[in-house]
Amino acid sequence: MTTKWPARIGIALGLAGLFVVLLFLLEPPPRFQTASVEQREVVLSEFLADLDRGMIKDVTIQGHFIRGHRNNGSAFSTYAVGESDLVTRLRDKNVIIRAVPSDDDVPSAFAVFISWIPLAVLVAGFWYLIARLRAVSAALGRIEKRLGGHVSDVDADDRG
Repeated sequence: MTTKWPARIGIALGLAGLFVVLLFLLEPPPRFQTASVEQREVVLSEFLADLDRGMIKDVTIQGHFIRGHRNNGSAFSTYAVGESDLVTRLRDKNVIIRAVPSDDDVPSAFAVFISWIPLAVLVAGFWYLIARLRAVSAALGRIEKRLGGHVSDVDADDRG
């Protein structure tokens, strides 16, 4: 069974499109989604000043990123680097602390794509091998038909 090259290109493009859709489905969902509360980006010094005044209600720490709420309900986010005593200061002010893993631990779509390459190469190689074996089998069938069906009549005793 031979197909013309435009049909093969169409099949290849369809499979590539399916693969791209699967990659998007495998992308992990974004974290820190807020429903309707708008977060305001604050500088670290403003966050620390609000903390010292007791205006911070709760925080969620993800790596160096900090998101949380003030006592008045307003949401904020900031980036903290090198604040080794931050957790101690938060605990002293009775702030509710949540810690979540950083996004560095979650593989991206590109990392998932790279990890699937060996399997894809293995499947493609197996598919190519089967296609070649089918072609050889078909060729042997045509030769046997030309010779009148005598190729398969040879047994082990006649070979040698």
